[in-house]
Amino acid sequence: KQWYQRRVRAFGREVFDRILVDPPCSALGQRPQLSNQCRISEISSYPAYQWCFVADAIKMLRVGGTLVYSTCSFPVQENEMIVVRILETFPEMELVAAEPRLGGPGFPVKGLIEEHASLVQRFTPQHGGVDVDTIGFFIAKFKKLRQSGL
Repeated sequence: KQWYQRRVRAFGREVFDRILVDPPCSALGQRPQLSNQCRISEISSYPAYQWCFVADAIKMLRVGGTLVYSTCSFPVQENEMIVVRILETFPEMELVAAEPRLGGPGFPVKGLIEEHASLVQRFTPQHGGVDVDTIGFFIAKFKKLRQSGL
C-alpha cells in the first residue's frame, strides 16, 4: 500500500485533466482462449488491485477532469462493481456517457441503477445478437465535479 501512496505524492493531488485507468485485469475477455490456467483465487484478487489504481487516479484528477476506466474482462467484479464503488466512495465523481456509443449497457448488479448501467459500455463477441468479432471489454467514463474529500 505504501508504494500507492508514494505514487500520489510523486505526482501530487489534482494535477491531471484526463486519466485513463486500464489496470491489470484477469483478461477473461481475451480471445481466442482455448484454456486458462488462472485459479479462482487469482481472478478474485484483481478487483482490490484495480481499486488501488482507481482511488489514486481520482485523487490525482483535477476538478472538471475526466477519468475513463477500462478493462478487457467480463467479470462484473472488475467492471460494474468497480463503478458502483467509485460512485459510493467518491460522491464528487459523476458517471457520464462515453461517446461514441458502440457497446451495450452494463450488467445489472446491486447498487448500479438502470440509468448508470446505460452509461457504461460493455463489449462482447456477440453484441446485440450480432457477431462483432471483438474481444470482451468494458468502458466507464467519469467527470470530477468537486475536490476529493479523501
